[in-house]
Amino acid sequence: MSSSKNLLPFIVIIIACAILFFVGLGKRGLWSPDETRYAIVSKEMVDSGDWIMLHRNGEIYAQKPPVFFWLISIFSILLGRFSEFSVRLPSALAATGGAVMTYLFAKKLFNEKVALFSSLILVTSLAYLGAARWVILDPLLTFFAISAIYLLYLGLNKQNTRLITYSLAFVLMALGTLTKGPVGLILPLLAIILYAYFIKNMRSLFTKEFTFGFIIFILMVLAWLVPACVRGGEAYTKELLLNQIFGRFVEAFDHKEPFYFYFIIYISN
Repeated sequence: MSSSKNLLPFIVIIIACAILFFVGLGKRGLWSPDETRYAIVSKEMVDSGDWIMLHRNGEIYAQKPPVFFWLISIFSILLGRFSEFSVRLPSALAATGGAVMTYLFAKKLFNEKVALFSSLILVTSLAYLGAARWVILDPLLTFFAISAIYLLYLGLNKQNTRLITYSLAFVLMALGTLTKGPVGLILPLLAIILYAYFIKNMRSLFTKEFTFGFIIFILMVLAWLVPACVRGGEAYTKELLLNQIFGRFVEAFDHKEPFYFYFIIYISN
């Protein structure tokens, strides 16, 4: 009886995600520019058999790392063809995973009731709901980030599981980095470092297990980055590293606004 009660919040979350994220997921056509662009890059990956160098209309595509496109391609292969549903499926699944991880994390921090409400508030928020039904990288990045922070939190507070949790956290941060660049590492690390600082437990964070996890992160990222840069050459490497990845921290390519832009929007509304 108690086990079924423990499963009830997960059932509620899964049902909510199934209705909000998956119903009618393939009914509308792909929207330009992002959905069509990401679908084309993924389809050319499968057609060419090249899973290292991304291409768009036959030209090298250096704007994003490959993990999101790998997932679109894999699900499209499993479902038999590329479709509106198959290319959106990674976003919907990642958003569902993010909701579940939010529940687990909030339950650990607070209690079951707060955790369930936190998860349901997340899945019904307009931005999260919209991203879950769109071919966009953010739900996948969010899932990796939430999961990594949760695992780092567990490792920080449980020494006997630290090697496993820190290692898995850095695996997820590597996948996040290979989804949307260094933000996949920076966001989780910044969150857990601030937390460890405020609870005065930095010593439990920067341990040999943490170092081991970071080595795993480096190896995973380099496993794709090195062959991609070798094959792409100097121009590709500069575009990927200097402009697309690190350049975005200095100057945005789209939606160029000053750093205080959203503060003004918030106050004015």
